[in-house]
Amino acid sequence: MNPTPEIKLQSVKKSYQMGEITVPVLKGIDLEIYPGEITVICGASGSGKSTLLNIVGGVDRPSAGEVWFEKTDLAQLKDQQLTEYRRSHVGFVFQFYNLISTLTARENVQVSTEIVSDPIPAEEALALVGLEDQLDYFPSQMSGGQQQRVAIARALAKRPRLMLCDEPTGALDAQTGKIVLSLLIRLNQELGNTIVIITHATPIAQLAHRIVSISSGRIAKVEVNQKRLSVEEISW
Repeated sequence: MNPTPEIKLQSVKKSYQMGEITVPVLKGIDLEIYPGEITVICGASGSGKSTLLNIVGGVDRPSAGEVWFEKTDLAQLKDQQLTEYRRSHVGFVFQFYNLISTLTARENVQVSTEIVSDPIPAEEALALVGLEDQLDYFPSQMSGGQQQRVAIARALAKRPRLMLCDEPTGALDAQTGKIVLSLLIRLNQELGNTIVIITHATPIAQLAHRIVSISSGRIAKVEVNQKRLSVEEISW
C-alpha cells in the first residue's frame, strides 16, 4: 500500500509582476512529499526551488493550483490561517542562519518556543544539536556551523511536522556542511520529521529518500533513492 503524501502540489503556478511584465517562476508543479522522509530538491539558481519551498511553507501563495497539507488546501487559507499553519507545523532553516545577533543561543531558540503550545524547551533543543554547553553564547561568538545548529534547534523546538531547509550548507565549508547534514539525518531518524532540503549541490541528493529535480519552473524528474549514501560517502 502506497503511503499517503503529507504535502501534495497539483498544477501549481507562480508568477511575479515586474512593472508591466509578468515573470513566470513555477509553470505547473505536481509533487508529493511523504511523511518521515527526507526529500531533496535540486536545481540551478533561478530554477524555482526557493519559490517552491516558500509555497510549501506557507510563506508565499501560488498564482494557480492546489497545495494540500493533509486535507487542507493551503492556497485557500486566509492570511491568519496560513500564519497558524507556519507557526504550528513548519520549521525553517535558512542558508544564512537568520539568528538575532543581540540574543544568545538560548534566547534565539526561545523566539520559537514562545509561539507554540507544546515546544521542546530551548535547553533541550540545543542539547539535541550538541550545543548544551553554549546556551549563553551570542552568534558572534560561534562558528558558522554552530550558528546553523542553533538555527536547526530553533526550528525543531516547535516540534514541526515539516522542516524546510533552504541551502542549509550553502554558507559553510564542506566539512562543516557534512556535520550539519549528519545532524539533519539523525533528527529525521530519531524524531521522524519530514525534511525538505533545497540545494544546488547535486551530491547532497544522494542522502535523500526522494530526489526531485527542478528546471525552469518545472519538475524534470522525481526518483526514489534506492541506494542512499552516508554523509561520509559524498563530496561537493
